Amino acid sequence: MTKEFLPSLRLDSLREVQRIRRSNVETFKSHPVLVLVTGDWAQSISLDSYARVNGDIHKIPTEPYDHLERLGCEAKKAESSEVSKSYRLLEYHCSVSTYTPGEDHGWKLEGVAPMLSDMVVIPRVLQQHRLACVMGMFSRSLKKTLTDSLLMAGGKRYKEDTWALKHSQV
Repeated sequence: MTKEFLPSLRLDSLREVQRIRRSNVETFKSHPVLVLVTGDWAQSISLDSYARVNGDIHKIPTEPYDHLERLGCEAKKAESSEVSKSYRLLEYHCSVSTYTPGEDHGWKLEGVAPMLSDMVVIPRVLQQHRLACVMGMFSRSLKKTLTDSLLMAGGKRYKEDTWALKHSQV
């Protein structure tokens, strides 16, 4: 997924904060979090599509599935010895965007670094009665990703969602 960032902390950019927040939330909610495969058919399920059908996944259209596509899937086998190989681990990253003052004191975006925010562990074979629980985990992880993201400017950290100063914990 591609997340939008403020290009600078100048007033003209700051006027776009609400639009960028809404765009990021819409992107996260509309991006598929699961691809359910049965034989040669698949369903892509996002938080939005799951909510639209009130959890009745049979109303989500299926499409032909090429089994070679799964090789490019970002869901990797659980790497911890504490988790069975029959589970998959999905990592959710927040962002730390760094702004530096320019010659015009515009505080331009210097760079963005991903930072692990949460993980979702799901079974490789997902039973339908567990789907609501799994979708709840995805929803919590996506919300956490958005609330954990930070802006760094002038040696201070600010929460991206509220602009509140984030104090260091010692």
